[in-house]
Amino acid sequence: MSDESLRKGVEEFRAEMEGLSLSDDNRRKLTELLEALEKKLEAPDDPDHHHTLVEHLKDSYNRFKAEHADATVILNRILHSLGEAGI
Repeated sequence: MSDESLRKGVEEFRAEMEGLSLSDDNRRKLTELLEALEKKLEAPDDPDHHHTLVEHLKDSYNRFKAEHADATVILNRILHSLGEAGI
């Protein structure tokens, strides 16, 4: 996944998240996910971070897929792109 694609996905996800009605706990978890994605942009070659990031994305995707379809479409696109990059 190119940095530009990831950056675009993060921006789309942040915008989508702002419009969602979320519990404080869910908002905190999504904010943590956004921070992890931004860390990936800052240190793209950190292999220790890759596994954690993918697990965090999968967890968030599963948590929100039923209630927030638009957000999970974006998360799925990010997951797919990371998978294509071998992460």
